[in-house]
Amino acid sequence: QKIKYFLKSDTKKAYLLTFDDGYKDHLYCAKYLYDRNLKAYFFPPINSINGTLLDVNAIHMIIGLRDKEIKTILKIVAELCLSSNFLFTFKNKKINIISYLELFDERNEYDDRDTLMLKRILQRDLIGDKNRRYVIDKLLDKFIDKKSFDIASELYLNIQELINMKKMGMLFGSHGLHHKWLNTLNTVQQKNEIEKSLKSLNNMNLISFDEPKTVCYPFGAYDLNTINIMKSLNLDLGFTTKIGSAKFKEEKDFMY
Repeated sequence: QKIKYFLKSDTKKAYLLTFDDGYKDHLYCAKYLYDRNLKAYFFPPINSINGTLLDVNAIHMIIGLRDKEIKTILKIVAELCLSSNFLFTFKNKKINIISYLELFDERNEYDDRDTLMLKRILQRDLIGDKNRRYVIDKLLDKFIDKKSFDIASELYLNIQELINMKKMGMLFGSHGLHHKWLNTLNTVQQKNEIEKSLKSLNNMNLISFDEPKTVCYPFGAYDLNTINIMKSLNLDLGFTTKIGSAKFKEEKDFMY
């Protein structure tokens, strides 16, 4: 019944639109859908609503600099990390920036090695949230002539805009408190990200009591701890980035 609430379909195949990160242009998407009597699911992180520039978007801005090569940016990152003695996680080991730059071997279909390496340093592998933010802020100060809060106010939806979307019939779910890779956090930290973000959305009146309680994992990242937390909180659905059809079965593991 919870699935039918938003799929509104009795056919074997149905489609669900989802929008992550709470961007301003989602308001226009919601208006477009509303005019056509359609709904979608929106997953804003709580810190973006509160005016914090997400690391992922700051990284987009840095990588998108037209007059700077990625190698140049990586060199500046390396200098900052060396001067501060920052360490990195690599295959369950702690190493310095020199070793990280030499050993990095991750690949994907979207980015060249240097671009992917810069993303992983600033998103995940540089140890410590404050350390990653320090490096990101240094790069923003050097290359972008705007304060983080001003960028965030232009980029993300505010509470009133979210409420207006809710009035149009749009649905909302958790995308975490701080848009973190859940599989890099321990169980307590993961539960805090999920539980408190849902509570915040409830306090904003963006989730009604009779609607499904859902989580879209930031970066698509989750692990067995995430699944167990979803079960313990009796949540309804989890969304990731894995390509393929969703398999709705009675077993809760499938729903997550």
